Amino acid sequence: MNKGNFGLLPNQSFYASPCELDCVAKVRDLEAASKSISVFLVMVDGDIEANCVRTAGSHTRNLLGVKRGIVMFNVLFEHIISSEGNSLKGPASKAYVQVFSPYHAWAIIKAVAAGMLPFLLRPAAG
Repeated sequence: MNKGNFGLLPNQSFYASPCELDCVAKVRDLEAASKSISVFLVMVDGDIEANCVRTAGSHTRNLLGVKRGIVMFNVLFEHIISSEGNSLKGPASKAYVQVFSPYHAWAIIKAVAAGMLPFLLRPAAG
């Protein structure tokens, strides 16, 4: 049985699996880094010294991505619990705007909104 989306959401989403794979890759990178770097600040300082904090794949950027992903799930579930409907459209949109949109360019925000629409309007399986 496929436990996509960490087994938390229905595996209907075209974007959830790539997001999950991205998060797993980041966690694995951090796990590998932890074998040679035992202190968080040493890892961050190393990325700062190498001038790669903002470089895709840097340990610091991966850590930030994992943190934001966890915050996204937390905010998403808060919005799901507080909503009165049975749709993910409102909660997912609100969570994205709250967590990720401050860090994304306008074009990415629009692409996410367009990409989420088919998933959010799809009837629930079952």
